[in-house]
Order: sequence, then structure tokens, then C-alpha cells
Amino acid sequence: MKIIRPLFLFVITFVCEVGLFLLFSSFYNPALASEFRGLTVIYNGLVYKPYFIVLFTIFIHNLAVATVDFIPLMGVAMMVFSIIETGLVVAISGSIIGTPGLTISLYLLTLPHSWLELPAYAVASASGVYFLFEASDKGLTKALVRLFYMYIMVAVELFVAASFEAGEIVDKPYGLLPYLFWFPAIPAFYFLIAFYKYFQKLADSS
Repeated sequence: MKIIRPLFLFVITFVCEVGLFLLFSSFYNPALASEFRGLTVIYNGLVYKPYFIVLFTIFIHNLAVATVDFIPLMGVAMMVFSIIETGLVVAISGSIIGTPGLTISLYLLTLPHSWLELPAYAVASASGVYFLFEASDKGLTKALVRLFYMYIMVAVELFVAASFEAGEIVDKPYGLLPYLFWFPAIPAFYFLIAFYKYFQKLADSS
């Protein structure tokens, strides 16, 4: 089975994911924001925690979310719900501080962790959908093998994303310093793309 099929599902899922995030983060509702002013406390608390605590807090949370995303069909629904919820949180946060949520979401997309974390969720959801096609065409065992490989792939990607995001959060007071994480992120992207292709080939030959 050609890699283009799971890759095609991933691309479609990823584009929809980013589109939903931008759409719902652009909502502006000051009245709603007044009910959720406590949201900023969680983020501010992370700023002052040690790097590795922030890293593993982010990683464990994101891996739990991605694990649910792997569930066939239900995972897609959960990913849509999660990305809409995230977009609304950004919109509410923007309303609280008087900044358009879309501006915040576009800023987040300039940071390297976003281009690791969002694709990881898309891989998880797309893999759950592809599992159904492959199980019916090639058998349950082969489909489970591919799903297992993709789970490892997503876990590694989310750990790398969390390592960058933790640094961005801890270094947030230092202005442009978080953008220095693009230097290690570029080879990380290359490695993860190669990792993805390698696991797809392993699954094809299993």
C-alpha cells in the first residue's frame, strides 16, 4: 500500500485542523471572557516552574490527547472538539488582554512547537481513520502494526514539541529568545519526516 494514502489523509486532516484553530481563535467576546479570567493563572504558573517539569507536564497532557485521537472515527471527533476548544481558549484569552485571538494564534504559529504539535495530532487522527481502511483491506494485524508505529512516531514528535514549547514558556520574558528554538527545530523537522516515512515503509512491508 502506497504511502500517499496515509499521507493524503494526514494533509487533509492537518489543513482542516489549522483552519479550525484560526477560525475559532478569531472569535471575540468580552462578556464571555469575564467568566474565565482564571485561565491566565495556569499559564503564568508554568512560566516560573523548572524547565523539565514544564516539559513533562506538557508532554504527558499532549500524549494523552493524541492517544484519544488515535481511536478510529471517535478520534477525529475528539480532535475537532479539542482544536475548537483550544481556539476558543485563545479567543477568550485575547478578549481578556484586549488582543484579537487571531493575532495570538498567528503568533503561536510563528513558534516551532506549533509545527510539531499540530501535525502530531493530525497524524494520530488520520492514522485512526486509515486503520479502518487498512484493516478491511489488508487485515487487522497489519493495520495494528501500522497504528503501533504511528503511535511511537507521534509520541516522539510530541516529546520534541514539548521540549521546544517548555523552552519557549520558560524563556518567554526574554522577548525574541524563543525564536532561537527554530535552529534545533529545523533538523528536528527533517528527522521526524524521515522517521514518518521509515515507519510507513516498515508498516508496508510487515
